[in-house]
Amino acid sequence: MSFEEIEKMIGQFVVGQKSFLEDVDFVVGVSRGGLVPAALLAAKIDKPLVAAYINKKDEIFFDRPDWIKDKNILVVDDIVRSGKTLWILKNHLEKNCAPKSVSFFTLFKVKPSFNEDFNVNMLTNEIDEDTTFPWDN
Repeated sequence: MSFEEIEKMIGQFVVGQKSFLEDVDFVVGVSRGGLVPAALLAAKIDKPLVAAYINKKDEIFFDRPDWIKDKNILVVDDIVRSGKTLWILKNHLEKNCAPKSVSFFTLFKVKPSFNEDFNVNMLTNEIDEDTTFPWDN
């Protein structure tokens, strides 16, 4: 996976979801892997970017929770495997930040490992196996 391919995917997403993206107020990048695609997307749609960090204990550190109160936010990550990270983040944001809406965009969802019990709907490309991104090296 190259930066050029990622930029192309984000460009296609922006074109295909233009009306949806007009209503987005903030882009939230999930650290670490989601920050690069979130920054690219936020720049392309001219929306502010904030970061969310989730550690190995599932503790969430969120930048500027007061900014997203009553706002439509789009959470961006590079890949979703089980859906647990996005589910934890969604519940945290809804409980502690009171956004108007929370939507998700990931570059990829790994079909065989995704757990439907987490009930996280997202705009993404489905793949059958994991992939490596430039920022993984």
